[in-house]
Amino acid sequence: MLQIDLYTEITCPWCIIGHHRLDNVLAKRFPELEVDIRQHPVLLLPDAPAEGLYIPDLLLSRYGVTDPKASFARPEAEARASGLDLDLSRQPWTYRT
Repeated sequence: MLQIDLYTEITCPWCIIGHHRLDNVLAKRFPELEVDIRQHPVLLLPDAPAEGLYIPDLLLSRYGVTDPKASFARPEAEARASGLDLDLSRQPWTYRT
């Protein structure tokens, strides 16, 4: 039995991609391996207000990003390359997780 402790934030696109890739590797390369994946939360925005944060405003204030779609291009492309359909523009708000 292989135990994997996985620390992720449930709405983080890179965490979603990484988990998807891990699942694929385990299924394709080690199909007979018994695996226990233990999920551990990481809170990226623990102080976010209950009403949420508008992602374009968050990207601008934190990183100076003026075009959210451009910042979504790389994780969306990496997701597609891994066989995962990810459209980050579908969720314009983020919340405490």
